[in-house]
Amino acid sequence: MEDMADHVAEKGFDLPYNLGSRGSCCLGGNVATNAGGSKQVKHGSLRSNIVGLEAVLADGTIINDMSTIRKDNSGYDVKQLMIGSEGTLGVITEAALKCPSQDPPKRVLMVAVATFEKCVQILKHARRCLGSSLSAFEMLDRTCLQ
Repeated sequence: MEDMADHVAEKGFDLPYNLGSRGSCCLGGNVATNAGGSKQVKHGSLRSNIVGLEAVLADGTIINDMSTIRKDNSGYDVKQLMIGSEGTLGVITEAALKCPSQDPPKRVLMVAVATFEKCVQILKHARRCLGSSLSAFEMLDRTCLQ
């Protein structure tokens, strides 16, 4: 994933998701588990950013839905069945992602609050005030910090 992020960054784009394991994980596994990450606040779930997919079923059949057509009403949407199936339906071998343009430089703010409810209030306030410029929101509880 890290190599893919570097590649699209060279072209002026950004991956619509980010994971702590980005140095060792692969796109097929991320799609199979419908991985989230910190950019889900801004770009939505990984599922919503997949526009094409290829997979190999257990019997060797290759399912190719790499069409990047946004609206396709012709039958079952097989890629949506595969996303999040955790490898039970087949192995994902290719995926096409919507990659947004890179954001301007980031600003980071760290805030300490006493309760999870306060954390949710801050997220709601940040969404109201910052709109689409809010690209990530992380919550660390006391256990994480210790």
